[in-house]
Amino acid sequence: MNVARRAKAMLVDPLAEWTLIEQEPGDPAFVLTRYVAVLGLIPALFGFLGTSIIGVIVPGAGTVRAGDTSHVLSNAQVASIQH
Repeated sequence: MNVARRAKAMLVDPLAEWTLIEQEPGDPAFVLTRYVAVLGLIPALFGFLGTSIIGVIVPGAGTVRAGDTSHVLSNAQVASIQH
């Protein structure tokens, strides 16, 4: 099964694609590991990449990137001291 073809078919003609999906032999464990886990990984991976490369804006601290943990820790300590 080509995931890219399946995604395109779901967008272009969902009724026909669901008919094909109904005819496929399916094991719930296979579906979970092959599709659901991969789809769940996508937002987590890109969220991490976004915070690592672009960063997030933290009030009073500026832009913080996930890969820069020493900066995050030092800002957290400064913020706790100031309040």
